[in-house]
Amino acid sequence: MITGCGFQVRSTTPSSLDSSRTVRVESPQPELKVLLSLALRSRGFEVVETEFADYVFSVLDEYSSEEVWGVTSTDATQVTTLTYNIDFLVRGPYGEPVLPAQTKTLKSVYTPVLQTTNARDIVRLTDIHNLRRKAAYDLSVLLTDQILNLE
Repeated sequence: MITGCGFQVRSTTPSSLDSSRTVRVESPQPELKVLLSLALRSRGFEVVETEFADYVFSVLDEYSSEEVWGVTSTDATQVTTLTYNIDFLVRGPYGEPVLPAQTKTLKSVYTPVLQTTNARDIVRLTDIHNLRRKAAYDLSVLLTDQILNLE
């Protein structure tokens, strides 16, 4: 416990691993693989490309969908909801499940300022990149927490 100025901070689980564990990231999407690798490194994992690793983080699928709300496609009050999903699982060194297959879903809601097709595409791609970054961080925390609970 850290105490000072009447403010107390308590932590029951460390935010990263005390000793290095190896993890191999498998993803059909190169950007997601890089983002997951960076997030896992920041949590104390050693990311490897070798066949043997303490954990194998496998992205099974990645997909997104959009819902557009507004009177017409050129309506100034048009709102877009972007839903981004990652199907994944984590296995141990002998193929045993550490985290069973599951889906991580994130959503983003935005109102495109410009209604041109190119502007909407740029906003969508930027939004997907930001959702991938958020998902990579969330999944690295999930894996760290799961491993700390196993010990």
